[in-house]
Amino acid sequence: MTLLDPHRDRTLYTRALTPPPGCRFDCAVALTYSLNLDMLLAVPLHLLLHAGDRPDSELLADPVALLYGLRQTTDRITIFHQRGGIHPPRRSNILYSMLEDSLHAAAPRGGGIFHPKVWVLRFVSADDGNADGGAGRLVRLAVMSRNLTGDHSWDVSVMAQGHPRGDAVPENAELVALLRALPGMSPALPEARAAQVAELASDVERTVWELPGHVDEFRLHAIGPGLKEWRPPRSRRLVVMSPFCTPNALFEMAHENDPPPTLVSRSEELARIHRQAPAALERFERCLVLSELLDDSLHAKAYLCEMAGRTRLFVGSINATHHGSGGVEVMAELVGRPEALGTAETFLGDDGLGALLEDFVPPDGPDPDPALDRKKRILEDACGAVAAADLGLICYRGDGDGGDRWHLRLRSANSVDLSSDLEVGVWPITLPRKRAADGRPLLNGGDIDFAPMDIARVTRFVAFRVAFRKKDPEVAPAVFVLCVPVDEFPVRERNEEIARRMVRNQRGFLRYILFLLGAFDPYATTGVSRDSSGTINGGSGAGAGGSGFSSLPLLEEMTRAYCRDPARLDTVRRLIQHLRESDLEGDADGIIPDEFMQLWATFEAALEADP
Repeated sequence: MTLLDPHRDRTLYTRALTPPPGCRFDCAVALTYSLNLDMLLAVPLHLLLHAGDRPDSELLADPVALLYGLRQTTDRITIFHQRGGIHPPRRSNILYSMLEDSLHAAAPRGGGIFHPKVWVLRFVSADDGNADGGAGRLVRLAVMSRNLTGDHSWDVSVMAQGHPRGDAVPENAELVALLRALPGMSPALPEARAAQVAELASDVERTVWELPGHVDEFRLHAIGPGLKEWRPPRSRRLVVMSPFCTPNALFEMAHENDPPPTLVSRSEELARIHRQAPAALERFERCLVLSELLDDSLHAKAYLCEMAGRTRLFVGSINATHHGSGGVEVMAELVGRPEALGTAETFLGDDGLGALLEDFVPPDGPDPDPALDRKKRILEDACGAVAAADLGLICYRGDGDGGDRWHLRLRSANSVDLSSDLEVGVWPITLPRKRAADGRPLLNGGDIDFAPMDIARVTRFVAFRVAFRKKDPEVAPAVFVLCVPVDEFPVRERNEEIARRMVRNQRGFLRYILFLLGAFDPYATTGVSRDSSGTINGGSGAGAGGSGFSSLPLLEEMTRAYCRDPARLDTVRRLIQHLRESDLEGDADGIIPDEFMQLWATFEAALEADP
């Protein structure tokens, strides 16, 4: 188990995404309650570039590296999330739209929330990605209590990996069943992605995880409709770590364990339970919270059980609020000898979490206004109703504006019953929030026509802001994003225009051409290149400034593409044509070097002459 420091969350999170030595990324499935588009934008870069100590801000500022990462991975990463669980980005960016096909809302059968936090990744040998029996494949599993967000909270995670081989592993069966159930929770999932999920599930089914010396057994528990319920087993000693709790769940756990267990939670959560049902906390030997000196929040979910000379440690997504009924959750179980895996004393000792914790002291002062909780519930219910609405987009090119402007029309197939005290704003995330339209007509059966936009801003991501008309500083507006279905969507044209805007100069153009030819060198982003043998060298290539035309292997790569895969040259042709046809600022000639056009003329003539 790794305790995730909130101030190093990206470093620790992306450790799971970095390919092992000698391997390359192949595909991945992620399960999360919520996600942040800003953080998700960096995931492809970590998977493909794994650029060492380069900060995210530098990676995300490199337009060609972003294009490379997104175009290479979005069809190989499938992310299932709670409907309405997409957080809006901090700023508008046309690149977010290239994430659309990777994201799929999951609705558990019979209702409930989709709450797991799991990554399943497959890496293949850089030499042979199709080795028989899975010897050339490595499956990595990360079970977390953290969503795919940049939330600054203390979390926990468990990571394991292994090679799929032999017969099915019983300890993996529940997670495999959940993976195979995912397409049923997301009916709009394309067949190709469903097949990818099924293939990964088959690999997980046969993977024996490589365990550290202090872990003797490793099991996976998937909880939810059609699966099972879960609760911590009866123990000699029990430590519960959960940021959210309910009195009933706490009563049950305390009743089933003797001596009384220890509870670690958030101070505000324990204060709420102390007001509602103080006897629930009295059943625990100790109630602990993070030290006020840390100024951080707790988000970790873990249950440590001592029993029959063994320690069983559960890590994952389940809070001490219920036991999986009505939602989907995943927990990883580690079993080991107490002297190796730990005990309640070591877990809470000064060398463990004890240095971060202090005893909970009920706060003084008046109880919070119950009307505030009611308002928050109204807002939460309203967001759920909007997210569950049957929304659709219509996309069409304008007739009377020269044909270069596009229109998005948002409509709902059903009305949504919202309190008249609420207001709703709606806007495509590629547009500034100040251009939000009034969303209430939409939810009453009408349509919303957004202002005409250029094709690069056409997107399926629509943001919603739900708030009380009468402002209340203690009830913040709720903002979330939905990926709305659309018919007749100009995906290829939109992505080509996005590429044109990212390719801002000759250096970017040449690096992008190498990407289209399958020879993009991520090391060029740092002024580093590779020689013909693959050795990494410093140099004055495309990443070191200037166009770098003479130092790039364009003739070699274009010849290879012409002989082996001429379709790659078609993508180059379309890029050149698109740059010239959409040259709104008159800068296409400055972006495309004359030397390249002379070289390209030779290949274009050969392509035209080729039958």
